[in-house]
Amino acid sequence: MPKPIALILASDNAFDVNEDLITPMVPFMSKPIIEHITDAIEDSGVEEIYIVTGQQSEKVEYYFGDAYKYIEQDEADKGLVGALKQAQQFIDLKDRAIIVAGAKAPLIMSRSIKKMLKTHQEQKNDVTFLSADFAKEFPYPRIIRDLEGAISTCIQPEKCSEEELEVLEFLSTYFVFDGNSLDKELDRMSATSGNDTYDFCGMLHQFKKQSKTINVLKVACWYELVSITSYNEHQIAQRLWYDASRAKVYEE
Repeated sequence: MPKPIALILASDNAFDVNEDLITPMVPFMSKPIIEHITDAIEDSGVEEIYIVTGQQSEKVEYYFGDAYKYIEQDEADKGLVGALKQAQQFIDLKDRAIIVAGAKAPLIMSRSIKKMLKTHQEQKNDVTFLSADFAKEFPYPRIIRDLEGAISTCIQPEKCSEEELEVLEFLSTYFVFDGNSLDKELDRMSATSGNDTYDFCGMLHQFKKQSKTINVLKVACWYELVSITSYNEHQIAQRLWYDASRAKVYEE
């Protein structure tokens, strides 16, 4: 069976306080946000890594050189599904695990990625993703569970009821897909319209709608899943990094 591969989605917009940089290339603790993610994925044992680029692709490729492979996302085919469809054209997704990671959450630990991948493969899931019970509010999609604790749905915060907004189990940007299931789902989406703007929450809906096997792995340290999309979140992530370092959270 082919080894797992990773797709890191770096086709983001410019950072809110520095239009010269896309968010993945914003410095965080002495190196770009995206490099924390590539390091964690490599340290988890994944050898084949692709970076999906869009705006400022030349800056990403210049920084990393030939360390990774690159797939440039078509401007007309935006969103998560657009990025995955672009990757599908260049990579054989079948018969392998596909890690898909956003390029905004630099506090992730390699052991969490390793555990997510191991759980996915052992349970033979169609999709496995990370979540956490956060200690504070962030504008992230909520994981809604039924009375038995199974995943019921995923809801964007702007669509949540007051009761749903009180849920602090948030969706992350770290997923692993069964390559065969992902390949078939992308083909199905290509045959219909209006899918290209789906985010991770939308993809989760589609897999659930198709009765796919979905599993969520909660990480104990919610810091790991904090995404940086603004200057304010950058400052929060820095403070969390210092707190985690003092508590030796990142020591294996």
